[in-house]
Amino acid sequence: MARRKKVEDTVKDYSLEEYKHEIASDNINDNMLIYSGAAIMRMIPDARDGLIPVQRRVLHTMKKDAKLTDSSKHMKVAKVAGLVLGYHPHGDQSVSDALMRMSQEWNYCLPLTDVAGNKGTALTSSNWAASRYVECRLTPYSELMLKNMNKNAVDMVPNYDNTAMEPTVLPTEIPLLFTNGTSGNSKIAVGFSTDIPPHNPIELLTAAEEQNRKPNITLEKLLEIVKGPDLPTGNTLLGLEELEKIYSKGYGKFVIRAQATIEDKDIIIDEIPYGTMRKPLIDAMIKAISSNNIETQVKSIEDETIGNDDGTENTRIVVSCEKNSDPDNILKFLYKKTDLQKNYNCRMLAIVDGKPQFLSLKDYLEIFLDFRRETTRRVYNFDLQKNKDRLHIVDGFLKMIDIAEDVIKTIKESNGKQDSAAQISKLYGFTSVQAEAIVSMQLYRISNQDLQALQKEKTQLEKEIERLDKILNDDKAFKREISKLLKKTIKDLGDIPRKSKIDKETDTDVEVKTTNLINEQDVMVVVTHNGIQRMTQQVYDNNKDKVDSSTIVSVFDAKTTDGVMMLTKNGLAMQRIIHEVENQSIRNDPEDLHRQAATFKADDEIIYSVPFNMNNIKDLDLTIVSVTAKGQVKRSPLNASLLAFTQKGYLTRTKPYNGLKVKGDEVIWVKVVPEEEANNMKLRLTRNGKGRATIVDVKELSTQGASGSGTRALTVKDGVQLQVEEK
Repeated sequence: MARRKKVEDTVKDYSLEEYKHEIASDNINDNMLIYSGAAIMRMIPDARDGLIPVQRRVLHTMKKDAKLTDSSKHMKVAKVAGLVLGYHPHGDQSVSDALMRMSQEWNYCLPLTDVAGNKGTALTSSNWAASRYVECRLTPYSELMLKNMNKNAVDMVPNYDNTAMEPTVLPTEIPLLFTNGTSGNSKIAVGFSTDIPPHNPIELLTAAEEQNRKPNITLEKLLEIVKGPDLPTGNTLLGLEELEKIYSKGYGKFVIRAQATIEDKDIIIDEIPYGTMRKPLIDAMIKAISSNNIETQVKSIEDETIGNDDGTENTRIVVSCEKNSDPDNILKFLYKKTDLQKNYNCRMLAIVDGKPQFLSLKDYLEIFLDFRRETTRRVYNFDLQKNKDRLHIVDGFLKMIDIAEDVIKTIKESNGKQDSAAQISKLYGFTSVQAEAIVSMQLYRISNQDLQALQKEKTQLEKEIERLDKILNDDKAFKREISKLLKKTIKDLGDIPRKSKIDKETDTDVEVKTTNLINEQDVMVVVTHNGIQRMTQQVYDNNKDKVDSSTIVSVFDAKTTDGVMMLTKNGLAMQRIIHEVENQSIRNDPEDLHRQAATFKADDEIIYSVPFNMNNIKDLDLTIVSVTAKGQVKRSPLNASLLAFTQKGYLTRTKPYNGLKVKGDEVIWVKVVPEEEANNMKLRLTRNGKGRATIVDVKELSTQGASGSGTRALTVKDGVQLQVEEK
């Protein structure tokens, strides 16, 4: 068998080596450092392409050696693994494992390999099929990782036995490190561990493009684009108060909560926290119910997950509750006692310039941008030189056509191809490159039609050379080109909607206390400027005529299991469960909320209240429309101003519904209506009740968050009173 030709012969004469006798303890520190460095480089991903060596070698081999693309036929994983071993001498099992993991869409936002066959099942403990039974190819996302490999985009180095060349890094167009994270294949090296959650690639690329145009952009502005982690399994993310810490220091934690709904007496779980396996989770749920003696409230737990033809699954776990139980209470119990709600500890650690480093969001985007600039510059320099070389040959062809008869005569009189090239170079001033191309061209290329084609090609080459030269030598033009390429990558990726929901308001500390523990009763609720009280319908009817109605904000009938939100003139929202409101006569002073909420100042007062159903609190489709004395008009969702009723201290806390950014301003008119009704609402604003009126169409207002101050509808000077009427 013939020996393979080596890229670079580095074989030494080992007979000349010298051996030293040393005590192991004297030498072990240095050797351990060498081993640690190698382990770190193999197990912690490179910040530039987000890959570890085995993943990089798999993708490179599939493209270069196996000739696989996203549209080619699948190839046996075992065959691909064999080819990869030419670059990765660590066993075919490690290669197959890496290839299979990169295909799992429940671990990665952008799967890099497309596997046909059993690639494992989402969120279960079962493994994938043996590599001889499954087939693979690349995905379109991998094509964006490997693009321009043949244009000197990255450095190439010899493989372990010097028989082939492999890339030190892939010239990715995707910010893969944060897009796919490291959680799907947790990496632990000696003394170091990395755990980066996946993010939405469109958000990351948009933020990168913004940072490319505005290098001094703040983290706060970037976080308006990158909302937070975006997990492939969806889920709701809680506890993100430390979001700025996570993205400024590179480490922190948040909470992942499963998606669950309640239908009648059944709890339907259709999303499981990222990184959680379904079977162990169900076992933990059964154990928690049994160990806490609540079997009498739960009939059964059934796994009704359905597998799809494409290998994905529609998760569905059904917890059937007894008739006299409260499913909501049981769900909170499961959140508290099992991994239906779990902590995620972020460690944004990657290799930067050969060393492990924690990465802030801005640091990572700059590393990605620097790498994108480097690869783009190398590719454009490659294209520029290629176009210049081609233009040189085209110029030779055009020159030759003008003197075609003389050139042909010289070639006919020459002795072979080499002599022909030398003669026409000597006689007519062609370069050796041009002469070689001329003697190799076919005679039909000197026709009038080909002359026109060559002249057209020359014009196109000159334009392209001018364009590339300008981009490479003009910093502003190069910056614009990078932004253009980033936007193109966004377009190439297509629509990738966010899967995870960000909830910054819900308390992560689940309190197992729900409205089913409340004795449901029909009551009357009276809200005054200072407080709130409840009573029976009979007590209200017997005493309503004996009360000063000017102190009453609103009166409504409700159930003790309902909630109520109260809005103040200083833009604060307070809330209660009706059951918690003191039961007394309307003739008595109501519960004074000034004494309970420190932010509810003595000069503030309640001006509006609205009841709502506690059982549908997440589905409230209510909009707050408010107008201030200074002419600010605002619309915001009521949910944005709600505190979680399971949150500790919500009885003494308030939350804004209007930020009141103008000094001395206050809310003079507010109303809570369904969103559809808000879109049909128009307000008439007049100064001192006379003069020209300003009409505000509420549907034209942008929806703002709880702390927003609204939109200026008109200017109101001090001493002028604004009157508001609903049309």
